[in-house]
Amino acid sequence: MGRTWLGKRLADASKQFNEDRTATQKVYFKTDDDGEFVYQADKKTLILKDDYTMDEAQSNFDQLVNEVITIDVSQYSERMKALYQALADYPYELDGQTAEVYAILFDELEKAFGKGDK
Repeated sequence: MGRTWLGKRLADASKQFNEDRTATQKVYFKTDDDGEFVYQADKKTLILKDDYTMDEAQSNFDQLVNEVITIDVSQYSERMKALYQALADYPYELDGQTAEVYAILFDELEKAFGKGDK
């Protein structure tokens, strides 16, 4: 139950980030009449609007990427304890980005629940 709840909150945060990223890009990069991005001939590189520099766009995007996201789990304490225990007992190998996210999440849950309060 806790895993499903947390997964939904993470998916919501990811969706919001993607919406914010697109909105930020539309400030700095050209779009057509349908609101779609206009690309250079390589069909990979966005075209910067005349009023902006790439440094400005990158600075604003860096602020977005470095913004801290907080998910309040205090009202779901029992679910989070159950999630912590499930992650502690997880029997499979993880790799790549999944392993990184697992490590970050497990470390945070361990701070809250790993001190004998299981």
